[in-house]
Order: sequence, then C-alpha cells, then structure tokens
Amino acid sequence: MQDNASSLEDDRKIRLAELVEKERKQRDEEDKIRSDRGRFVGRINKQAETVDLGARLQGRAGLQKMDD
Repeated sequence: MQDNASSLEDDRKIRLAELVEKERKQRDEEDKIRSDRGRFVGRINKQAETVDLGARLQGRAGLQKMDD
C-alpha cells in the first residue's frame, strides 16, 4: 500500500514538472510574440512622427494638392 502511494506521488510530481515546463514554454512564446508586435508598433509610430500632415494627405487614395 505504501509503495503504491509513493509511486502515485512520484507520478504526480513528474506530471506537475512536465506541466510547469509546458506552461513556461507557452509563456516564453507568447512573450516573444508580444515583444515582436511591440517593436513593430514602435517602429510604425516612429515613422509616423517624421511625416508631416501634407505628406500624409498626399499619400491617401488619390488626394491631390489643389493649385489656386
């Protein structure tokens, strides 16, 4: 009976360790994805800071500068 209990306890510890490792890998993957997205958004924001309003408007679907 005692052997069965310790065997079950050992199995439980192994499963828990595997679960912890699996969750750590998932968290690492999610962190990497979040970091990549953050870098992308940051790069886009930096690019947007350097463009003036006139350039933004000219770049939109067929808008042209009016000559008076």
